[in-house]
Amino acid sequence: MAKIKGQVKWFNESKGFGFITPADGSKDVFVHFSAIQGNGFKTLAEGQNVEFEIQDGQKGPAAVNAEQGMVVKKGVPALTGNFIQWRFGLLCVAITGSLIFLLGRIAWLQIISPDNLVKQEDMRSLREEPIEVPRGMIEDRNGKPLAVSVPVEAVWADPKTVMEKGGVLVNSRWQALASALHVPLSEIAARIHSNERGRFIYLARQLDPQQAQYIDKLNIPGIALRDESRRFYPAGRVGANLIGFTNIDDQGIEGIEKSFNQQLTGKEGERLVRKDRYGHVVENITENPASPAHNIQLSIDERLQTVTEDALSNAVSWNKAESGAAVVIDVQTGEVLAMANYPTFNPNNRDNAKLDDFRNRAISDTFEPGSTVKPMVVMTALQQGIVRPDSVIDTHPFTLDGHHIRDVGYYPQLTLTGVLQKSSDTGVSRLSLAMPVQNIWDTYHKFGFGVPTAIGLTGESRGLLPVRQRWGELDRATFAFGYGLMVTPLQLAHVYATIGSFGISRPLSITRVDPPVEGQRVMPEEIVHEVEHMMESVALPGGGGVKAAVHGYRVAVKTGTAKKIGPDGKYVDQYIAYTAGVAPASNPRYALVVGHQFDIAKEGYVNLLPVQHKRSKDPGDSAEMMQARRAFLDAGHYQPLRDTLCQLLKALAPSALLDIGCGEGYYTAGFAAVVAEKGGETWGLDVSKVAIRYAAKRYREIKFCVASSHRLPFADESLDTIVRIFAPCKAEELARVVKRGGVVVTATPGPRHLMQLKGLIYQDIVLHSEEVEAMPGFTLQQTLQPGWMMNLRGDEAAALLQMTPFAWRARPEVRDALKAETAFSCETDFVEGKPHAHGHRIKAGGNCGGDQQPETVAMNFWGIFLSRPAETLQHHTSAEEYQQNKSHPVVPFQHNLAGEQAKAPADKRGNGFNDAKDQTGAQCFRKFRFMQCGTLADGSGEGIHGHAESEQESCGEIHSYASVGDIHIHANHPQLYDGACLWSRLLRTLRRTCHVNLRSGYNEYVDMYISACGRNRLLPNDGRNLNIFF
Repeated sequence: MAKIKGQVKWFNESKGFGFITPADGSKDVFVHFSAIQGNGFKTLAEGQNVEFEIQDGQKGPAAVNAEQGMVVKKGVPALTGNFIQWRFGLLCVAITGSLIFLLGRIAWLQIISPDNLVKQEDMRSLREEPIEVPRGMIEDRNGKPLAVSVPVEAVWADPKTVMEKGGVLVNSRWQALASALHVPLSEIAARIHSNERGRFIYLARQLDPQQAQYIDKLNIPGIALRDESRRFYPAGRVGANLIGFTNIDDQGIEGIEKSFNQQLTGKEGERLVRKDRYGHVVENITENPASPAHNIQLSIDERLQTVTEDALSNAVSWNKAESGAAVVIDVQTGEVLAMANYPTFNPNNRDNAKLDDFRNRAISDTFEPGSTVKPMVVMTALQQGIVRPDSVIDTHPFTLDGHHIRDVGYYPQLTLTGVLQKSSDTGVSRLSLAMPVQNIWDTYHKFGFGVPTAIGLTGESRGLLPVRQRWGELDRATFAFGYGLMVTPLQLAHVYATIGSFGISRPLSITRVDPPVEGQRVMPEEIVHEVEHMMESVALPGGGGVKAAVHGYRVAVKTGTAKKIGPDGKYVDQYIAYTAGVAPASNPRYALVVGHQFDIAKEGYVNLLPVQHKRSKDPGDSAEMMQARRAFLDAGHYQPLRDTLCQLLKALAPSALLDIGCGEGYYTAGFAAVVAEKGGETWGLDVSKVAIRYAAKRYREIKFCVASSHRLPFADESLDTIVRIFAPCKAEELARVVKRGGVVVTATPGPRHLMQLKGLIYQDIVLHSEEVEAMPGFTLQQTLQPGWMMNLRGDEAAALLQMTPFAWRARPEVRDALKAETAFSCETDFVEGKPHAHGHRIKAGGNCGGDQQPETVAMNFWGIFLSRPAETLQHHTSAEEYQQNKSHPVVPFQHNLAGEQAKAPADKRGNGFNDAKDQTGAQCFRKFRFMQCGTLADGSGEGIHGHAESEQESCGEIHSYASVGDIHIHANHPQLYDGACLWSRLLRTLRRTCHVNLRSGYNEYVDMYISACGRNRLLPNDGRNLNIFF
């Protein structure tokens, strides 16, 4: 037991030990706090007298070493008296060892391995920086920029620096940054915290310089700017599908931008620099200069591209098409002057664009070319000697392998020109079957089908030109009119550029080239020239491409329509329509292909009403009128009229019927049911798009189209029957589309039609005429006058008013009164006429003989004489006068006026003749003309003179004189151009002399006329008149 008594010398409470000076004067005793606590002390203070005991060998928190006079903590070695000396020696050894290590390390780094330190230093301070090259410009052929690069800035962050400066703080500067970048501050914080030890992340790209300058002024630690560029397209949507666009790193990913990416980007340079800890360049060490980018000058003309795209967009929109493409090529150089697509997009803002909008359909979409290949078939037949240019082809319908090969119209025989003009499938099929199919295949291949055009655009399709070991007769026939092969619009344009260069195939180019451009001849020039001349007839009256005609400009075109192939490999009710051609035809400079894909099943109809033929934005009946019409007709109030018309049609049994002015389809549906009994086809036509939409949605089995009744979108002689109920039409247009022996059924209001309804609106009621409308070129065969009384409710009477033209004149109180009626009776009165096509009915001055004259009759179509047998002709004079003139069998222009008998004036509808006397009573037949249908006869009654007065100038451009044995025709150049290809159809039984007034610059029209008529005998030209006998 050790006993300690003394005074506390010092005590460190935080460290838990101290020293006590014993009272007996011995050495100071080291005391641990645990020993003090064991004797009841909580703490010790300096100078405090203490006394306590600790047993020797105590196994507690502390023990007393009596010999050393110390209290030590258990497990701590006892301190000896030389503790201080030992500690000092240990410290010296440690310092000496450290110095030796440092000197050795210095020697290692400086002498033995100095390069490693330099390498580490370079890794920390040296940086390789790219020397960026501005992307090259894309220009049109005139140097107008289509794609340029503009300077922009990128905002980036150094996450490590940001975190060292306190991270993303919720203060005004960080809030301003978030607002400038249009992103939440939380999103910025999340991106930085996602990689806190990183040194570079983008916060925003391609900011405007003004926006970047504002961010730079915020002076936020760890936020910096970086220069970059952004692609800008000055023309916007113009040429977007062709030019393409770049990604955010300025690399081309579509169109020209992708195809010419290497030339546009050049090659970046590099420079090696040394930077300090703040990222500032303190030394430029080395530099590898950049290779500059190249500008690309396209062959595209931006102005022509704009016009082409506008025209294509209008055509696609009005035809309710899904897509379209157009290509214009310079025939002499092979340069692509325009390449338009629809749909398109704005490359400067692609946010709402669909992936399908980016496609360049002119090079990627493939389709069966249809009738556009027929000129190549005719060329092949001429080259193989199968036919001559003046050959006549049997075009009767025929059957191959159970499939009918027929044309839209009925043509027993056609010349080669007629085959192209009428787009005769039977004609080219017979040509194809008359020669090995390999001949046609070779022609297609030489003209460019089945191989890429090598224009250099990424994504171009090569199309499909099938290679078969065996060809069936049906395959050979359809191959001749464009089925069984696939082409792109650009390939088809290349073909017509070859036609325009008269057989020389030149390589296509999307970049500007300088003439001359060499090419390869693929077809003899004289053959291509002959066929190109034939193609001119397609755009002339009677051809399938009349809408492609340009007034005063000669064009050679060919149209083609083909069904689309569905995903299952079968044809679907979707169509591709293309028109291809060259212009001007006399010396072609441009080749053009334009087409669109439309889906009848999607909207139920096609829009064939060109914009220039509309008199208002939405012509025809409105939606309100259609709703009222449907409600009234569905109630069955006009059912008797529809039943009557259907009975007439059952007797006619037409195979192709057109309902003009079909409205919402009520009558058309009834007609279609009758026509379908014999397997026929029914079309409905109306100028109102609203009406056609109503019809197409309800009657899916009928084909509907939006079109003008004055410009019917049907081929010549392609319809058996036309029905028109209250629909205005042109008689000559009806005569054009109706086949020989076809019928036009007309329903017009009778005198008492809706008398009670008109009585509510008009004070003086004007009755409709009792006479049937005169239709030149037709003979009235039957007239019906159905009528009945309708008992209507008030709402039905209001609907009847709304569907009639009276609605425009009805006052609001009349409408309200009708709706309030519980019952309203109204009378119907109709006149139905069934005129036979190409007959004649003229009422002269009220006297009309009933005799028939089955002689040859010269009829007037398009200002040209045609001869056809007159099955029924009501003479223009009395029966007695007819007997007196039997010796004159020729009845030109549908009328034979005998002597001085017909002096009664005609009414304004042209049902009679103008008075033929002047004020003195003498005959003045030269000064008067027969209204609409013809002209006056001279005093002897042998012929007719047609001389219009000044106010009738538009109707009197063509002056004719006809007598027994010969006809003289005098025309100026517009009439010669419009009707030249039809002159070969003049009366065959008469000797004719044609006088053409030659004017400066119109020699090509005369050449065209001679070619169309034939060169049987050409008399010397005196410089003013050209006499041709044939």
